[in-house]
Amino acid sequence: MNLAKLAWLNQNNPAAALFFRIVETRNRGYKRFSLAEMMALATREKEVISPEDVEAFFEGLEEAQVGQFFRDNAKGHYFLWLERARDVAQNARSPHAAELCAQEMQDAPPPTPFVSHELKLRPDWTLTLSVPADFSASEAKRLRHFIKAICAMEE
Repeated sequence: MNLAKLAWLNQNNPAAALFFRIVETRNRGYKRFSLAEMMALATREKEVISPEDVEAFFEGLEEAQVGQFFRDNAKGHYFLWLERARDVAQNARSPHAAELCAQEMQDAPPPTPFVSHELKLRPDWTLTLSVPADFSASEAKRLRHFIKAICAMEE
């Protein structure tokens, strides 16, 4: 369980903060928790969150190694817990986790600036490519070789 990641989620993701605040004191065990359940919880609590917030929350939980996020268009997106949700919430809101998160943020290198480019590949398909702002000719060459390799696999 990555406490720093959990604390970061609690501090930076509105869906995580809502979920952790409510679940921290409940005894109900969750094995599976869906995006729809999270949106319903927000509605009951009169909180405003987006489906994107919930997906980012589930992805963050997976990165924190407390379960697995499943994107299922037929059944709806959901998260399967490996740890007890209440324990995860209590850990995420603990002062120790907040200290770890603050320390990690100090130690982290500054984010690399990037530029996104869009290419209308097909009438119904737009490709978005994000590259470092200082994208070099040698990196472009590597990308070209990568695309050629993908094309070669299709032949």
